[in-house]
Order: sequence, then C-alpha cells, then structure tokens
Amino acid sequence: RAILRLTLQTRFKFFNIFSNTGSYYERAGQFEKAIYYFQKGIEVDDLAEVFYQHLMNCYINMGYKAEAVKTYQRCKKVFSSVLGITPSLQMDDIYHRISRQ
Repeated sequence: RAILRLTLQTRFKFFNIFSNTGSYYERAGQFEKAIYYFQKGIEVDDLAEVFYQHLMNCYINMGYKAEAVKTYQRCKKVFSSVLGITPSLQMDDIYHRISRQ
C-alpha cells in the first residue's frame, strides 16, 4: 500500500495540506497544480476517496477522460483489495459523467 509510515497526527497534517492546497488550485482552474497535490494525497493515504474524486474532476476538466477512468479503476482496485468494498455512489456518478461526455 501507498500509505507512508507516519504517525496519525502527521498523516492528518499532510492530508489537510494536500486537500486544502489541491482544492484551492482546482477552484482557481489550475488543474495541473491541483493534480499534483491530489496525487500526493493518495501517496499519503490511498484510502482517502476524496483525493480520487478531486483527481478525476481535474482530469475531466482538462479533457483527460482516459486518466479519469484510470483513476476510478485504481480507486476501485485499492478499495476492493484492502477493504473489500466498492467506491461510493459519488465516485460512480463522476465515472458515469465521463461516459455521458
């Protein structure tokens, strides 16, 4: 797994930094910068679905449908193998939005 060996408190700090910074750039339309932070967030916690969601949205906004699909598939694989679950309905909605475009 991609989770680094960090204390819970340190992981929480990194989570917040990557989430807040990535969201800032996403809102500003600077998707390449946002992608960097969301990918780093997944490196810290590959079970944080919010990073996958934002990453998919950035790829969609940039017109990179294939990358958005790969991100969904990666999330689905990680969740299935580690937790034995599927991604949330929100993830499915984002994924289906790709096929409607």
